[in-house]
Amino acid sequence: MAKDTRLQKMLAECGIASRRKAEEMIAAGRVAVNGVRAQIGDKVDVKKDKVTVDGQRVQTVDEKVYIMAVSYTHLTLPTT
Repeated sequence: MAKDTRLQKMLAECGIASRRKAEEMIAAGRVAVNGVRAQIGDKVDVKKDKVTVDGQRVQTVDEKVYIMAVSYTHLTLPTT
């Protein structure tokens, strides 16, 4: 995540809620940044700012891991 990320995007990337649901949570006053109630459109520095939802601190995701599964169950072999 880059510096100065929109708060709702950061919450979505951390797996807290979708962007739309994050906006609803912000509007309901459930989200705070550095102890101050957040507003829609606020930007956060994910490295420095402390974001909380319902009093619980949000842990940022540093790295994403992608796993690819391949199945070779339909192989055909030529016969002679």
